[in-house]
Parts: sequence; C-alpha cells; structure tokens
Amino acid sequence: MFTVMRRAAVVTAAAATLVLGLTACSGSGAPSDSGAGGGSASPTPAAQTTPAASPDEETISFGRAPASAGLPGCALLLPEDLVDALVPGARAEDPLTGQVHATGSWAFPRATGGTSCWSTTGVSALDDVAEADRDAAVYQGVRVSVLPDARPDFAAAGGNDPESAGMSMIEVRCDATDAARVQCQGGVLAGDAWVDLAVVRGQDTPDATPEAVLPAFRALLDRVQQTVAASASAAASTEHQAASSRLTTCDSDRVDAVSDVDLSTVQEQATDLAVELGHFAMDRVGGAECVFQYDGEGRYPHTGAVYSELPEGGWVLEQRLGNGVVDRSGRLELDGLEAGDGAWRTCDETVCSVDVLRDGTWEHFVLWRAIAPDTASAIVHWVEASLAA
Repeated sequence: MFTVMRRAAVVTAAAATLVLGLTACSGSGAPSDSGAGGGSASPTPAAQTTPAASPDEETISFGRAPASAGLPGCALLLPEDLVDALVPGARAEDPLTGQVHATGSWAFPRATGGTSCWSTTGVSALDDVAEADRDAAVYQGVRVSVLPDARPDFAAAGGNDPESAGMSMIEVRCDATDAARVQCQGGVLAGDAWVDLAVVRGQDTPDATPEAVLPAFRALLDRVQQTVAASASAAASTEHQAASSRLTTCDSDRVDAVSDVDLSTVQEQATDLAVELGHFAMDRVGGAECVFQYDGEGRYPHTGAVYSELPEGGWVLEQRLGNGVVDRSGRLELDGLEAGDGAWRTCDETVCSVDVLRDGTWEHFVLWRAIAPDTASAIVHWVEASLAA
C-alpha cells in the first residue's frame, strides 16, 4: 500500500506501505470496490507446499512478467552491509510473491518496467499496525523502488520545488513515530529514473534515533543513485502517458455489507496524502488500490480490508501460486468468471485473501478476521458482489 503522511505527527497506520508499511489508498482513476487489512503484527506466515497445478489451471493464460528497463538486480540495489547498518538482521526477499500477506500495489513499479526490492526481518508490511502489543513482532525493513523515464513524474511530485517536496515523499528525512519506530523516506533522480528509498526500524536500541539513522540512510540512497545512474535504466524510455498520480475512487458499500464494523476510506481518514512513486506507477499501468479502515482501540484507525487490481498482472498470481503463498487447493467457482479466469482463496488465523484473474487482470482482496469473524464466507460474498458490479 501507499504512504499516509501526517506532518503534525508521523504515524504508522495499519498496513502496507511503509512509509513502507504505512497505510494509504491510492490508484489510477478507475473505480474500484474492495477492502483493507489490519490486526496485530505477527511474523508473516511461511509459504506452504501446495498441490501441483490442476489440468483446468493449465488453460489459464497468466501472461508474462514485464521486462525491466535495464535495471540492476536487487543484490546491487540493496547491498547487505548498507542494509544491515539501517535495519540489523534484515534479509532480501520478495514479499509480493513470497509472503502470504501482500497487496497488489507492491507490483506497480515492476509492472512499469521498473523494480521494487526489499529486505525485511520477516514480518509483512501489510501486518504493521500502530497499536501493536509491546512484545509483538513488527514490520522492519528497507525498500527501494525505481520508476524509469520519470523525470516529469519526479518534478510533478515536488522534486524541483522544496516547498512541494516537503509534502511529498521525495524529501530526504528520518522521523520518530508515535509507534516507537524510525521511518526514513527520500527520493532522487538517477539520470531519468526516479529512485525512492524507504526504511522502517524499531526503536529498540539507544542508537535507533532519526539523527543516528539518517547518515546510514543517506549512504544507501547515494549508493542506489550511483548504481542506477550507471545502468541502462538511467536513460531508458518507456511508453506511457503524461505524469499523473490520481487517486482511486473507492466505495466501501460492498465490503461494509460483510463487515461487523463501519469502514471508511483512507482519503476520509487522512488530512494529507503524500505523493509518492507508487501513485505514478499505478497511474501508468491503470491499476487501483483501496484501503478501508475502522476505529479500533488506540489513537489511530485500523485497516480492515484491502483491494488492489493490476491489468495484465496474471504473472504475479502465477508466481504466488508457484511459491505456495496462494492456496492452490482453495480454487473457487465464482459467478462472474468466464473460461480462462480463475480465483483462489487463502486463509490463516489473521486474514482471508482471494486472488482473482479475470480477463487478464489480477485482482487481490484481503479481509481481516477482526472485522468479519466468518471471514472465509464473507470474503467470497464481497468478491462476488464486486465481480457482479
């Protein structure tokens, strides 16, 4: 998910985009109905071994993953020594295709021909909440995203205007949050490519302060900028429309119908929605994301459901199926699906999710048990209502 930045007090909201795990809602102009997720943070469930693909699954066309625009690999973009200086113990992983709890917005930069690389301590950014128990595992990690051919996008996000940059995620800064985290965020140009770096670290040691972490953050951002600038991606040209970061139009009616609480969109909850790279990537690919929140215990809203969609995104679902993070045995027969489409439900003790491939578009629904105790049935009703809309 994307980031919500409240300048009065920087907070980690429930879910998925930081600053990596910060919560927010955004997307292209396409209308969408969906839900968001929240709950106390816990170690991300491990991928399970799933049955082999069934014969009817072999008739589904998942499409191909987009080629990167000459970008360096993640090992070069996130060197272990510089990552460890920021978040000790963080290790490289791909949460989009390797973690059960994920959101489609993490795929948007990659779908443009760019990339997103992560190193985490094993908790999904989607599980991060501001009001976590003191002893609960929380999201800590580093994420770098690169959007090629993005000089106009960077400028539109405030990159050439110090005043505008202060309300965007381009400004290089570290802050302490009310949830005992240090969050760092910043963006730079590397040739024509926009590089965005985001870090969340728990304040669990005396040196975990914004002032102490900022030099290490700048060192990694400088390294990534140099690495991308020296690659073909710095001058790559991609076909896309003019820079835009329109928000998704989200409607909570369908997910409200299966929830025990009243849900609202992030736009209704937040005073300031910070502009970031993911918004521009989402607009390029015609994607969408909706995050729905409710008033739980504590000072900040919790996330109850998340919806995302990615046209021509079947490659994400194929990889998630292959890695065992989508329950292949949970294949659903749903009204509204045609030949060549498919849907799978995956449930654990925290959430149920449904991955849908419909006419080449990957749709991802996540519903938290905290707001819908009969989650397995509730999410199916939500998905079917959305497919019928």
